[in-house]
Amino acid sequence: MLIKKPLFMARLGIFVLGFCGLFFIIDVVMDFFSNTESPLNPNTSLIHFLIESLASISIIGVIFLLLDYIKISTQRERQMQESLNQLKQGVSHVVTQHLESLGLSPAELEIGQLLIKGFNLNEISNLRGTSLGTVKAQAHAVYQKAEVSSRADLLSQCLEEVLDYRLLKSAE
Repeated sequence: MLIKKPLFMARLGIFVLGFCGLFFIIDVVMDFFSNTESPLNPNTSLIHFLIESLASISIIGVIFLLLDYIKISTQRERQMQESLNQLKQGVSHVVTQHLESLGLSPAELEIGQLLIKGFNLNEISNLRGTSLGTVKAQAHAVYQKAEVSSRADLLSQCLEEVLDYRLLKSAE
């Protein structure tokens, strides 16, 4: 997502450079074929012609470099997004396993997952279509079964589980 603005800027740069390159190429061709300003004519500034030619070639080269940058950046963004999705799935799986290991009822499990995701009790009540009192009671049951006293403690416990799981996986 962060790459989108640089990619837009690179594409805009390609457009601007393409316009400038086209201008220089037309100017070089006109200088070359002009009767009065031909590089073969001693009155023509050969240095001017060479500088314009070099500028044209340079601009075209930069356009190809920017196109390559866009391609690489797009591939890198796709790979990072895939890695992030895998990480999210892995963390979610480990957290769900941890909550399931606490012996929660299906409703308590859902409450625990929503608490971990950061929803407040009113939002959970609205999402589940249950009363706030029911959600409070189920959240309290989750905290008791997890032997914690708050959402922060539950989240900390789940994060420790995720870190322990990753350490076990990396040791294998």
